[in-house]
Amino acid sequence: MLHQRPIPLPRRSAFQAVAALAGFPPRGIAGWALAAGSFAAWALVAGAGCDAADTGGRPDPFDVQPTTGSGGGSSYPLGPFGTTVGQVIADYTFDGFPTPDASRSTLVPMRLSDFYNPTGDEVFPEGSPYGAGVPKPRALGIVVGAVWCGPCQQEARNVLPEKHAELTPLGGQLLFVLADASEPGVQATRDDLVRWTDTFETDFPAGLDTAYALGGVIKADQYPANILIDTREMTIVEVVSGIPPELYWSTFEDLARGD
Repeated sequence: MLHQRPIPLPRRSAFQAVAALAGFPPRGIAGWALAAGSFAAWALVAGAGCDAADTGGRPDPFDVQPTTGSGGGSSYPLGPFGTTVGQVIADYTFDGFPTPDASRSTLVPMRLSDFYNPTGDEVFPEGSPYGAGVPKPRALGIVVGAVWCGPCQQEARNVLPEKHAELTPLGGQLLFVLADASEPGVQATRDDLVRWTDTFETDFPAGLDTAYALGGVIKADQYPANILIDTREMTIVEVVSGIPPELYWSTFEDLARGD
């Protein structure tokens, strides 16, 4: 499938980045004036995340109930599954790129059970797209975003690369999940994911949540959403809307260390 190579946003100003990733740049004085207004609104919500009310009425996908994955056996906890802190998250599947920095040619099914680490010392098996023999994480941070969301772009550019580098050696793992495309309520596609991971040079697993399966966990129409999972039991530890505060990352680090 042919697709236009994304504009390298990290080399642009924040204003130009928001404009380009959303699918334009503006043309003429009137166009840039409209973009300036959009950028100002984005700046105001950067810390709190993107809300449907700020985008002209986003269709609410968060009423979708989570579907149970394979579960059972030694491959995943038996449940019961839930969507709130302290409950076991269902074994959701996201089609995406396990190593987007190495290959973005084919969408691969990625299950949450891939990261299940009951002893805290498990490794990925032979044939795993995450690398055979690589230690499985003790803490999994799922980041749910949307192309149209400015704060999601800010987190992807300024926060996640640093946190990924810090947490991975400790036993942490980030998993980015793209839900919406450049307009609220429009499902993201493979091309959107390719463009996103190329633009932000994502070097951790990234997938698509076109069914809004995580909506029941997030329970808010805000992006970005950050879900912290204890992979020893696959329980939900914390859910944060917007760019997380340092306390979230501190909890993430403690969990990754096995504390």
